[in-house]
Amino acid sequence: MNILCNGEQLTVLPPHTVASVIDQLNLNNQPIAVAVNQEVIARSNWLSHQLYAGDTLDIFQATLGG
Repeated sequence: MNILCNGEQLTVLPPHTVASVIDQLNLNNQPIAVAVNQEVIARSNWLSHQLYAGDTLDIFQATLGG
């Protein structure tokens, strides 16, 4: 199944959840936020939030600044 991830096509392996994509991209321990189709998904819902063909996934890296 293909989705758009940060502007690039990505083939997602089953199961098709936010958590599986984060795992596939090796971002498990990173301070990130995720939005699906412009809706922020709480980290507590990553395991259950299903992705569908054509979804847009945006991953945001937390940064420190001042």
